[in-house]
Amino acid sequence: MLFTKPMVRAIFDGKKTMTRRLKCHVQAGDVVWVKETFCPRYFDDGRAAYRADWPDARIEDVVPDPKWRASILMPRRLSRVLLAVLSVRVEPLQAITPADILAEGVVLRSHQDQNLGKCPISAFDEKLYPDLRSLWVAAWDGINGKKAPWSSNPAVHVVSFRRV
Repeated sequence: MLFTKPMVRAIFDGKKTMTRRLKCHVQAGDVVWVKETFCPRYFDDGRAAYRADWPDARIEDVVPDPKWRASILMPRRLSRVLLAVLSVRVEPLQAITPADILAEGVVLRSHQDQNLGKCPISAFDEKLYPDLRSLWVAAWDGINGKKAPWSSNPAVHVVSFRRV
């Protein structure tokens, strides 16, 4: 399964235990490996570097051109994360609950402001949103908006998992 840098971080932090996919060929009991942006043979000893481990500009300060490779190109042998699939269900995208949004790992942190109240901050763009649902819509459309925007309410596969 492909995951973005913020979602890999959320898996490591224990915040992401669910994902919604337009197409999904997994079932409960499967163990899947995570594909993420990587740089093969980055370190002197031949180990790879993983984009999720580096703040936005830090690695570029050390190495001018780390030659990141897209997650889709990651070979199994370089994957460092396994997920045990607990359940899979199909539902309309807009049926997502606040608890599901939190399980998706898209909330970087809550924000408490005297005038704004408690507003979530997105793990994707680090912007403040008025509520969980508007944050989720922005996150979904940022990734899937061209092929299956929120407004089209596509059927999605909801995959619950735990890291192994």
